[in-house]
Amino acid sequence: MPRFVCLSPYKNKKGKIPHKGIFPLTLKLFAFQHVFVKCVLLTVFLFVVSCQSQPLVSPQKGGTLRVLVNEAFADLNPFYNHSTYSAHIQELIFDKIIYIDQSGQIKPALAQTWALSADGLKWTFTLHPNILFQDNLPLTTQDVLFTLETVKKIGGVFQSVTNNIESIKAIDDQTFEIALTKPDQTFPLFLRTLLIVPAHVYNQEGHLNPGFTSPIGSGPFSLQSFKNDQVILQANRKYFDTAPYIDKAEFIFIKDNSVALSELISGKIDFQAFFDPQHEAVLTNLPHINFLDSSTWLLFGIFFNTQNPLFQQKEVRQAINATINKEAILKYSALQNNSLVASSTVSPNSFYFNHEISPYPFDMKQAEKLFQSNGWTRDKNGFLTKNNQIFEFELMVPEGWYLTQKVLSQILMNFSNMGIKVNIRYMPMNDVIQKICVEKKFDTVFIHYSSELDLLSSELFWSDPSHSPYNFTSYINKEANDLLQASINSKSIQELGDSYKKFQWVIHEDPPLIYLFWLKFPLFYNKRVHGITADTFSNFGQIKNLWISNENIQ
Repeated sequence: MPRFVCLSPYKNKKGKIPHKGIFPLTLKLFAFQHVFVKCVLLTVFLFVVSCQSQPLVSPQKGGTLRVLVNEAFADLNPFYNHSTYSAHIQELIFDKIIYIDQSGQIKPALAQTWALSADGLKWTFTLHPNILFQDNLPLTTQDVLFTLETVKKIGGVFQSVTNNIESIKAIDDQTFEIALTKPDQTFPLFLRTLLIVPAHVYNQEGHLNPGFTSPIGSGPFSLQSFKNDQVILQANRKYFDTAPYIDKAEFIFIKDNSVALSELISGKIDFQAFFDPQHEAVLTNLPHINFLDSSTWLLFGIFFNTQNPLFQQKEVRQAINATINKEAILKYSALQNNSLVASSTVSPNSFYFNHEISPYPFDMKQAEKLFQSNGWTRDKNGFLTKNNQIFEFELMVPEGWYLTQKVLSQILMNFSNMGIKVNIRYMPMNDVIQKICVEKKFDTVFIHYSSELDLLSSELFWSDPSHSPYNFTSYINKEANDLLQASINSKSIQELGDSYKKFQWVIHEDPPLIYLFWLKFPLFYNKRVHGITADTFSNFGQIKNLWISNENIQ
């Protein structure tokens, strides 16, 4: 879970820090989407798009929104979600206590107010009144307590939500108190991915199983039907906040890329929740398709399992970074206009991005010197060997990725030229998550991720599990840990920025991944869809604000 710092928030006469509506400070810090609550995957996969003007037409009610996704659905259990889009669906079925908007502000969701005691040890939250679950039973503080206690019992990637909790107490049906073991003004952000479930449903036998696919929540949509390639949601007209304009939202996974493009062209799909360069040239010329440029970058990289003896020396990981020609990858994949070669895990448009760090240059001679300094030399067949062992590893790749083939062909050519043997293993995303996050049985994995806000680093590379359970690379670097801790203790945004810029130097010199490239993701959508704003796809809960015009558009 993410951590952040507040700048001397004001206190009222009772010694509490009040909140009403918006947290009093803008939090220009990192946050990680619910999909990575499954260990970082990565899965990351949220698309933040910038605003574009649309016709000033009054919202209309009704219709079905049809969304194309590029990954099958796994389950809909909020305690275990095992796929990116399953996590997004859950954000529509369930509600959070608070959420983070695109500008970095904490905003009310189920909780309408919260306050911190003078000693910094007790947080008091007050829920909105008259909230109903989709089975028409009321949501109370008992459901919040049940959810937190279940998370604590299950552990896993949710564990950091409860690591600092001493006790949880319901004061009444709308008010609950969380006592911490140590002061933490950032605690509300820990709750940003927590989806509140009804105790009367999830305390039944079998309902906590990972494969449970009959969810009941309090969110703006309820489940109509679930298949691995199609999920249909219907509007919850009794939603306590603004109810959806649309009647239904249909999420469709189409494995065949040509069929997916045909559905977009024909108007059978309203928008695609991912980017495929092969679609761009066609879709930009269609009169019934609108285009939004992306405001956020997505990082592509190959992450090391640093427990593997091959990757325990930083010089070896530096050598591998120097082996890959990133500029050639972007040129060959026709991505130059939407991409940057990566030098950091912090987004290039972030205040915290360190502009002084240059990407690893493509330098085969330097790479070979680094390998030789660690005892790796070429054998008669040209392979790197050490103690009669070839430098060989497995690269795990999620199935169905639209950029995979062209990017990997260049990477494999670079590895081959260096005498490194790489075995590609394609797997469904659900299995990738299981292998890297739960079992941690992998050599390397090719993934991409984004974050809700600016920073993601402590989620992935903090080796202390009490701070974050998402360090799937098993990365250990004391200096990195110290800088991340310093960022939490910062007294100003400037101190915070300094800590993160130094942190980027550390993990650049001791790289836990092959830094490949950052890619911007444009969004194409049918002109019949209205209400799209900058944070519609960084927060899938905002889909409830979209509406569909009645005019016939191809």
